[in-house]
Amino acid sequence: MKVLKKLLFCLLAVLSLALFACKEKTNVETESNEPVETRTLKVLLPSGTPLFAIGNLLDDPSFEFEIVNGQDPLSSALMSGEYDIIIAPINLGAKLYLAGKSSYLLESVITTNNTYIMSYEDLSSIENLKNKTILSFGTNSAPWIAAQLLNEKYELNLTFEEQSSASDVATIFASKTSDAELYLGAEPNITTLQLKRKLEFNVLDVSSYLKEELPFICQACLFVNPNSNVTKEELKKIEDNIKFMNENPADYSKSVVSKNDFFANLGEEVITVAIPKCNISYYKGIDNMETINRFFDLLNPNVLNGKIPDENFYNK
Repeated sequence: MKVLKKLLFCLLAVLSLALFACKEKTNVETESNEPVETRTLKVLLPSGTPLFAIGNLLDDPSFEFEIVNGQDPLSSALMSGEYDIIIAPINLGAKLYLAGKSSYLLESVITTNNTYIMSYEDLSSIENLKNKTILSFGTNSAPWIAAQLLNEKYELNLTFEEQSSASDVATIFASKTSDAELYLGAEPNITTLQLKRKLEFNVLDVSSYLKEELPFICQACLFVNPNSNVTKEELKKIEDNIKFMNENPADYSKSVVSKNDFFANLGEEVITVAIPKCNISYYKGIDNMETINRFFDLLNPNVLNGKIPDENFYNK
């Protein structure tokens, strides 16, 4: 009888330990399966080249992207403070900041040196540009400023005729309906004309002639809302996406081509070829103040009224 009681006691002890272990395991699994709170960052950006910088993140639940056309929506957004991140031209962000109308901080320059001159004529020498008419776009924009600087530096005596956008210039160039000999262009329009329209023409890289004045031409920038507390980890997603794009253009094009009509219309081949020429990077603003200030000097007095943003303009 005593032996039986001992056996019963041992069995109950083993069962109790097993039940306790199961309960502990269930608790651990329940805790590990609890949903982790994440937030979604609202991002506004223009259609066109800046889309390349975030293309593979379009379906990332960490971001909610809104894509717009033209500068007016970007200007309104910079003043409203509604978005966590805005990608916009550097001159627009700086102008509104200096006027006290925007509190957005410059995090990084993401598009640079996407400024070219197209021509059906010979462009093998800078001298070939002299005394020509150039169809340009975007008065006081980065490409326009760069073309003006090229004109002054090499005493080209260019005559500028303005269009509203790079797409308009590309359309006129393809239709050959203008008497202008030179056309200010940008990617991916140039690659589209070459691969889809099968046009043969010459291209001059404006930035390559301005290295002494500007290590890189500042164009679209990533601005952050100081009230949103955007983290370094969140920004690194965009930086890593750009790095992957530049290192794997063919894979990137396959991945993004179905994520937006802009990419679908370009097609994989155009995206792959255009990526290296779009010159999309992630130049941290605070680390490149000297180059950015050189560019700001070129914007004055027409755009910034003789002022240059101080260090407080940069996201630390």
